[in-house]
Amino acid sequence: MADSQVLSAREIVGTFYHALEQGAHPWASKISWRNGAANQGLDVVEKYRWLGQAPTPREFIGGRQPKQLAAAGYDIRNKRWESSIYVPVLDWRKDKTGQIQVRIRDLARRYGVHIARLISTLIVGGHNTLCYDGQYFFDTDHAEGASGSQSNSISVDISALPVSQHGSTTAPSPAEFAYSILLAIQQILSFADDTGEPMNEEARTFEVMVPTSLWVVALSAVGAQVLDGGADNMVRIGTLNGLTINVHQNARLNASWTASFAVFRSDGDVKPFIYQEDGADSAVNMKILGPDSEFALTNDTCMVATDAINNAGYGYWQHACKVTLT
Repeated sequence: MADSQVLSAREIVGTFYHALEQGAHPWASKISWRNGAANQGLDVVEKYRWLGQAPTPREFIGGRQPKQLAAAGYDIRNKRWESSIYVPVLDWRKDKTGQIQVRIRDLARRYGVHIARLISTLIVGGHNTLCYDGQYFFDTDHAEGASGSQSNSISVDISALPVSQHGSTTAPSPAEFAYSILLAIQQILSFADDTGEPMNEEARTFEVMVPTSLWVVALSAVGAQVLDGGADNMVRIGTLNGLTINVHQNARLNASWTASFAVFRSDGDVKPFIYQEDGADSAVNMKILGPDSEFALTNDTCMVATDAINNAGYGYWQHACKVTLT
C-alpha cells in the first residue's frame, strides 16, 4: 500500500491557481473588455464615460475642436462573490486518491465560468435592460447624434429566404441559418456613430452564440462548403474573403432563446460587454484553514475559502445583434 500523503497549503494554492489560469471561458474573453484596475473595493461604482465614439479626423481649420467625454456613462458596481468547501481533517491528512485536488480544481473551474455566467445574464436580459445610451442593449431604435435610428435586434422571416429547403423557427435549415448569420453581420456593419460615420467598417471577426438546440445547425451553417440543394454556402464564401466566424453554444440561453441567437463583433478595442474586477491583489483570493488551524481543532474539519470582487456590464451595443427567427 502506498504511503499516505499529507496535503500542504502550498499544494492546495498551487493546484487552485494553476486550474484557475487554465479555466477561463473561451468565448467570454472574446466578447468582453476586461478592466482589472477597478481597485476601489466592494460596492464602489465604476463609471464608463468613454463609451461614446472618438471624433473622426477633420481638416485643421479654425483651431482644434476636442470632443468632450459623454455627459452620462454606464455604471458598474462591484460585487463580492465567494465559493468555499469543507474538508474533514482525516481526509486532508490522508488524501490517497487525489479527490481533494479534484474538488480544488473544480472550485477554480467555477470561477473560470463565473464571467460567462455574468455575461450570459446580460445577454438574456438585453432586451429589457438599459445600456449606456439609455436604450435597451438589444433594441430597435438606438440613436446618437447624426447616427439616425438603428436596430441591433432584428427579425428574420425564414420562409422568405431564397433557399431550397425550409425548416421551422426552432429547427431551421442550415441554409436558413447561414443567411440569418450574414444578415446579423450585415446589420453590425451598417451601424454609424454619432457623426454618421461607419463604426464597424474594419470588423472581420464575429462570434455566433446559440442555445444548445441550435448548435448543430449553426455548425453546419458555418462549416459546410455547400448547403441544401448543393448551393454554395455564403458564410464559407465570407470566410474566404477575410471574415472569421466562430460558433459557441451557451446552455444558459436555452430557456428563452429557442428561436433566437446573437452575433458579436470580437475584434474591436471596445467589446459588447465589460468585465471589471478588483485586481489590487489577485482576481480571486484564497484563505486556507488547514488541519493545524484553530478552526480545524474546534470543528474537526478544514476549510478552503475563496472570494472575488467583480461584476459585468454592457459595453458597445453596436458590436452586437440579436436575431429572432420568425
